[in-house]
Amino acid sequence: IGRTEIIAHGTTIDPIFFSGRPYYPYSPTLGCLCAKEIWDPAPGKIKESEQLNLVNGFKRSPGNKGYLMVIDYFSLHRPLNTGDLENFVSSYEQKYKR
Repeated sequence: IGRTEIIAHGTTIDPIFFSGRPYYPYSPTLGCLCAKEIWDPAPGKIKESEQLNLVNGFKRSPGNKGYLMVIDYFSLHRPLNTGDLENFVSSYEQKYKR
């Protein structure tokens, strides 16, 4: 498709703007991975950042190369747990084992 990369970033768009949408409280994107960030408007400081959680998780992993995987978990109709993620990754690794 001509893409060489996918950008992962947070957003400062007020999530209330997307209230009632299926992707709420996230912001829609055009192919980027967008993580929820909540900012305190008075001092302009971050209160919550899923983007920072992604970066810190990646930095804690071994090595300096890897992947961020997008997993469609909405079909589970419940919150994900560690076992779910391990199953998704194991299934992917078995399917695409080289």
